[in-house]
Amino acid sequence: MAGLLVTVWEWLGIERTQDEKEIKRAYARQLKKHHPEDDPQGYQQLREAYDEALRLAKQPQRLDDDDDDGFGYGTDWDDSGYEDTEEQEEELHIPRLIVSQPEEKEEEEPNTPRLVVWEHPGGFTQTQHPVDRFMEQAEALYHDYFARIDVTRWTELLSSDLVWNVEQRELLSGRLIIFLQEHDQLPPEVWRLLDSNFHWQERISQEREFAEPLSDEFIRHLTTQVTWPGLRFSSFDPEDKVDYDAFLQLRQLALQALRQEELEAAGAYLDKAYSIYPQDPDLLRLQVDYYVRTGNAELALDACSRLIAWYPDEMDGYMYRARIWYEQVLYAEAVRECQFILTRMPENAAIRCLLGQCYMKLGDIQQAILCLEQVLESEPNDITAIVLLAKCRMKRAQAIRKKRDPERRSELLKLRQQLDYSGGRAERWKIVSLVAPKIRLAVCLVLIIGMHLMLNHAFIQHTGYTAWEWVTETFREEQTTEIVPITSQDRLKAGNHLVQFTLNEASYLGLYEYRRKDGQGAERVEFDSYLSLHKKGIKANEEKPTGWFYVGLLGDSGVIVEVDAKQAVKLNKVKNGEMTAEITGKVQDASSSGQLQELVQELLGLKGYARYRDIPVVKDTYIDARIVEEAEPESPEMPVEAMIYLVLLLPLYGHVIYGLLAVYRAARF
Repeated sequence: MAGLLVTVWEWLGIERTQDEKEIKRAYARQLKKHHPEDDPQGYQQLREAYDEALRLAKQPQRLDDDDDDGFGYGTDWDDSGYEDTEEQEEELHIPRLIVSQPEEKEEEEPNTPRLVVWEHPGGFTQTQHPVDRFMEQAEALYHDYFARIDVTRWTELLSSDLVWNVEQRELLSGRLIIFLQEHDQLPPEVWRLLDSNFHWQERISQEREFAEPLSDEFIRHLTTQVTWPGLRFSSFDPEDKVDYDAFLQLRQLALQALRQEELEAAGAYLDKAYSIYPQDPDLLRLQVDYYVRTGNAELALDACSRLIAWYPDEMDGYMYRARIWYEQVLYAEAVRECQFILTRMPENAAIRCLLGQCYMKLGDIQQAILCLEQVLESEPNDITAIVLLAKCRMKRAQAIRKKRDPERRSELLKLRQQLDYSGGRAERWKIVSLVAPKIRLAVCLVLIIGMHLMLNHAFIQHTGYTAWEWVTETFREEQTTEIVPITSQDRLKAGNHLVQFTLNEASYLGLYEYRRKDGQGAERVEFDSYLSLHKKGIKANEEKPTGWFYVGLLGDSGVIVEVDAKQAVKLNKVKNGEMTAEITGKVQDASSSGQLQELVQELLGLKGYARYRDIPVVKDTYIDARIVEEAEPESPEMPVEAMIYLVLLLPLYGHVIYGLLAVYRAARF
């Protein structure tokens, strides 16, 4: 039976054209007649015609001979399986869709380009699907290593019209992420590009069917690569004959092992990776970290030296080496290294602080003070520099006091003069330093006695108590809080009591409590998960939470527990699913916060918490295991006059203390 010839233009219902907009409008019109759900076979043929028409429209016109109609496509066509009449031989060379099953071999018509779509049982066609073509390009790009790590190559691939085709995008996204699950060695910037195009992280967290084929390990890997800076992929030389994928896989495994404190496994991975390619800077950094953790300073310094030798312009090797020398009590070597680093990175506060520590250990307190003061100029809240500077000044003062020669005493007096009076002569300061503190002390004591008498009078007049009796009444302990041991969720009721129980197989939920202020400055409690923070474009460590939530087993039920930062650090040292903790805390009502219940429900719906789908989880209450602050007992109200007297007394006491210290210093010198 002869095949029925149908051109791509007839399928689209338009004349031959190179106008892509007209082709797309025609496709949209024909799509109403051949909807994928109502006519899947017709839709498939229409789609093939549409793709072929777009391809032909993008090719330039040319005139090869008198019979050419201007559409020289340069494509190999299948011309077998049909007959052409003389009229057809006179036709222009128009691509056709041939819809039939050939019964016998017929004459071939040379040089007649056609798109051949043989129908098979089940609707399968011999033409290549556009998604298959895209995946071939993606796989070829991945297997070319230096093309794989080039973000521009992936950007070009993702600029394909197929990526933005609503009907094919879902299939393409699924095929690509399944491929990358087995071929996951890509730079972080490529992962971020792919995730921004296909929104994989968001879909994994929200669509169970999409996440089902993906392993937990791959999901963690994807999240890490998109969220964190990650390792570099550009240290290889194209001339090197290296098994790139084997090296990258071992390096990634070493990083994961170090993060999980599995040092023995990390060492094995690092040795294997080093045997493949020893010049990768990130591998050398991991080696330094591994040797420092295992206490092998000699090998750590050797790895630093190799890192510096191969990458002399990068400062990481020098900074590692300076820190190791300091910890090995090689302070002079550490000083030289820090001074060199500061010539390249003069704004590095951490290295300048380390230099100050080295000077402290070497006994050069003056240089240490100078370094630490420079740190505080750029980082005024650096707590390490603040503490070290206080220690340095104390040591210097002690050293000056030990040397009782006149020159040192004069130096100290000059320093006091500069700090307290900003002028005057040393002789005048000696007299003032002896007399003024005693006068100030006497005046302050008189004022304090008078204030205490007025304070006591105010309390008796307004409360009937003396000041001491009011303090006793206010802070007396009226009752102790009851602690109720429980073994199941039956007694998990909110109230003023405490509950005590064993939390089994606890897991971190990724849910946080924040105390935030609104536009009027009023404080309010809000809850966010790592998913909601990601949607807002906020990293979890940008704002310090006031509570961290875990889920675990209490008997046969699941319960939610909130802990503080110290408790969270302690719990995180134990792997999820293996943690058993003794919990004491208050039962809080969660139903008053719809936001909290919604976030708990969303997180428990993730794949990692599938075990809690088959057991009851208490969601209307949770246990606050943070430090419990008991309600203060009622006490008589403090008189307003008493509050004023107390505010005035505080600076007076400060002056008394200062006066006593001044008298003591004057007596010593």
